[in-house]
Amino acid sequence: VSISRLKLNQLFFESLLIIQGFLGLFILISLISFSPQDPGWNSQTFSNPIIEEEFGISNIVGAWGAYLSDFLFSFVGYMAYLIPYWLLWPLLRHFILFRRPIQFSQMYSGLIGIRILGWSLVLVSSSTLLSLFIEPGFSYLPQDTGGLIGSAVSRYTLEPLSFVGSCLLFICLGLVGLTL
Repeated sequence: VSISRLKLNQLFFESLLIIQGFLGLFILISLISFSPQDPGWNSQTFSNPIIEEEFGISNIVGAWGAYLSDFLFSFVGYMAYLIPYWLLWPLLRHFILFRRPIQFSQMYSGLIGIRILGWSLVLVSSSTLLSLFIEPGFSYLPQDTGGLIGSAVSRYTLEPLSFVGSCLLFICLGLVGLTL
């Protein structure tokens, strides 16, 4: 493989990391500046240029950030803060901590699939555990602490497994997800 081909792969990989970093920062800022009064996908307020000035969107990244943060908080609750971490960690690890050249063509696609499965298990199990441990009504989020996923999964597992069985199951799934 020629040197120019390796350099091109490195530039492509670093460009993808920069785009991933932008998305991670955008999501993090939108989550931090979330306001329940902003228009969102599950609110009665819809955003258009005329109404936007009337309601004054308080999300720092604008209407897109308001809709995105409302969507993420509604589906996974407080675990939405894991998504920017997943997006920003590879960028920080590559550019700041290790600075080793990693070619995009050398990444194993099966390993990426296993990591996505692991993070999905962590996300679902953590949302469900939050939904189990924290009583409804103690958060400012649209769908409480665990979001729609956490409340739906906990609702279906509480009756057959009880509280203790559900907690053990989702702690186990979370640890399996972290291992993967």
